[in-house]
Formats: sequence, structure tokens, C-alpha cells
Amino acid sequence: MTSWCHTRQEFDQLTASLEPYRQQVETQLLKTNAMTGYCRACKKVTLLNTGPEPAAGEWKNLLEGMLCECGLNGRMRLCLQVVEEEILGHTPGHAAVLERVTPLFPHLQARIPGLIGCEFVGMALQGGSEHDVHGIKVRHENFMSLAFADNSLDLLLHFDVLEHVPDATVALQNALRVLKPGGKMIFSCPFYHNLPHNTVRAVMENGEIKHLLPPCYHGNPMSAQGSLVYIHPTWDIMDLLKQLGFAEVRIGLSYNPTEGTVSNGSPYEDGHTWPVIIVAQK
Repeated sequence: MTSWCHTRQEFDQLTASLEPYRQQVETQLLKTNAMTGYCRACKKVTLLNTGPEPAAGEWKNLLEGMLCECGLNGRMRLCLQVVEEEILGHTPGHAAVLERVTPLFPHLQARIPGLIGCEFVGMALQGGSEHDVHGIKVRHENFMSLAFADNSLDLLLHFDVLEHVPDATVALQNALRVLKPGGKMIFSCPFYHNLPHNTVRAVMENGEIKHLLPPCYHGNPMSAQGSLVYIHPTWDIMDLLKQLGFAEVRIGLSYNPTEGTVSNGSPYEDGHTWPVIIVAQK
């Protein structure tokens, strides 16, 4: 089950209590290429691959590893777990997720009938338009100008998207706008809990990208180049959600090695992320 915190103090106390266990677990995981664990997507005990060997000077990211044969890694299974917990006992009437061509989408759709899957297909395209992507009909959406009507969604999901948006404030304002009163946004992002503030790596000025730090890219099924990282998020995101007017904001941590959900394993304090997810309710 997910442990929920409303403040940084609660989160710090929780992670401090887990830290000795985390070190023990992940030290053992880094010595092997795979472990037996439970995949909630496949609903069976199976082999979870710890992930590819890192390049020289880097570390093995266990949160993006722990891969099941179904294609879901530890982070994706965490997202699936929290969605299952949050919709338990009811089915959202109108729900959307800002992904469509990922291995996670079919599992989300199976749990939320009618779920609308979206991808950012191209800057010049109209929001809500449909396009063929890898043989799949995909709805285009730009997080900074969502085409959904005001107060129209019961649930909005996005997983590791926010760090790739040029202006997180505008994106989250859009999220608040399209949610119904009482509606929820469930999302993940690499959450660098030890940083005092978000690290801004790039900004958009007059339609041009300005790099403040060397460009950093994460994998993107829509682009071989990957997605540019604009920010490394931390507690500023929680504060921003409250400032924008979300009624309740909480951060959940689910450290569950039996399901292959562990931390990213970074040996650097400012690069470490726990397996967390955020829920904000309008």
C-alpha cells in the first residue's frame, strides 16, 4: 500500500525510517541481473530484470529497471498500483492520460473503461486532433494548452511528463481548469527530494529553447531523440499545486521490493529519487 504524506517533514521521517532497509535491498539487487517478483499488470510472479548495465560513470537506475516481460518497469507498476488504489470502489466517468503508445496504457485502459489516451504529436497540431502513430490512432494534446473543456474530467493522469514541459505552472493551471470540482490529478515525475528548489535546466523564450545547463534527455516512445528535461522537480511542485488552488495535495511513497518498486539507486544525494507519486484534488 502507498504511504501518504502532506508535508516534507512527514516525508523525511518516512524515508529516514526506510533508508537502512533501502540500502540493504538495493545493495543486493545491484549484484544480480534479475529477481523473482510479482507483476500486478500480469497478475503473476515472474522474473524482473534489474535493467541494462549503465554507461561508464553512471549508475543503474533501478526505478526505471526491474523490467517484466510485459514491458512495465518498476515506475510504471507503481503508477498502476496508485491508480488502482485511488479508483477502488468507483470508476471515473471521464478520464484522460497523457500517454497512448506506452506499454502502460493498455493496463490503465483495462481498469478505466473509456480512458482517453493522448500524446504530444507535434507543435503545430490542433489539440484534440487524431493522428496515426505506429499504426495507432492517437489524440494529440499539448499539456500547456489542453483541448478538454473546462470542468470536464473526473481524472487526469500523467506519468513522467511534467519535467518535459516548458512551463510547469501553465501546464498545472490547465490541469486544474479541465478537472471537475472534486476531480483528481494523479502524476509522477522524478522527484529530487533532497533539492531545496527545482533545478531549471532549460526555458522557452520567444519560442526558442534556452539551455541553462547541458541538455538532458529522457526516453520518449514518440521520438528517437527523447524528450528534453526542463526541470528537476522537488518540493516547489507541491507548493505550486497548493498556490494554484488544488484543495488537497499529497505525495505517496510505495517502497515494495516484492513488486520490484524501489528507488532509482542514485549514489548522489542530489540525484536520488524514491518511488513516489502525487495526487492533487480540485
